Amino acid sequence: MKCEWCKADNPEGETFCQNCGSPLNRMAGEERGEFPTNIRLALSNNREILLSKEGKESEFERVLGRSDLKEATGENLNYISREHFRIIKDGKKLYIADNGSRNGTKLNEEEIRGNGKKELKKGDEILLADVLKLRFEYDMKDIKSGGD
Repeated sequence: MKCEWCKADNPEGETFCQNCGSPLNRMAGEERGEFPTNIRLALSNNREILLSKEGKESEFERVLGRSDLKEATGENLNYISREHFRIIKDGKKLYIADNGSRNGTKLNEEEIRGNGKKELKKGDEILLADVLKLRFEYDMKDIKSGGD
């Protein structure tokens, strides 16, 4: 089975990529009555932007832009809008929407600017202004057992 993130080949039946750790079955967990927790964006420099902490996801919505990303990357990000995109939780699903940015947002190589909100899955690739690549990550917590 080929990893959607790093393109590495993995043996059939594997749940996570042996190379990068991304889930191979991106629906895993959603079928078991679980919901996302510790929502974060992974950057190519191995840093992460934590968007939520465990237990704080019930009314989750986060707007991200230049200053949030500059702090994590240390780069001058003039091509990223001040409020470039937002991530929204609706029920058990997470969505991304471009906030009318000047240089656009792509989700898995598809431009989403002007196309409303799009569902996010663990391991999805977000590309801002055709320059800054992020990977969407989260952990799953079982609703019934409280995650134990």
